[in-house]
Amino acid sequence: MFNHSDFTISEGQLLVKNDRYYLSRIKSVEVVEITLRYHLFKALAFSILASCILWLFDTSDFMLDYNINLGDVVLVVTFPIAFALSCFSSRYQLKIEFDHTDEVGVQWVTIANGRSKKEFDVFVEVKNRLIQVLV
Repeated sequence: MFNHSDFTISEGQLLVKNDRYYLSRIKSVEVVEITLRYHLFKALAFSILASCILWLFDTSDFMLDYNINLGDVVLVVTFPIAFALSCFSSRYQLKIEFDHTDEVGVQWVTIANGRSKKEFDVFVEVKNRLIQVLV
């Protein structure tokens, strides 16, 4: 759980617990409320990835007399589990648009996840402080 003391802006750096981000490399900041669509996509992507690993192998011999590929079973079983875990893991995210030093370039990076309304309020306050410092 994040609180105000976990975020420090000093000496040209944003400190989030043990992570450091140089303010000169931060281009933008936003607070995102994660939607049901995001959770569905995340769970589906994880389930497809897990089942693809098993689709590479012919696992029909493991199912005895049934002609079922284990990849199909994993897809059906992992989706509800991944969806439930995704829904309970985070509800709000604090993201920064960060310019990396290597060839990655500029990309959005999640620096904090939260579930409670209190954490959301902390994220909004940190966002407002960062916008003041960046401008």
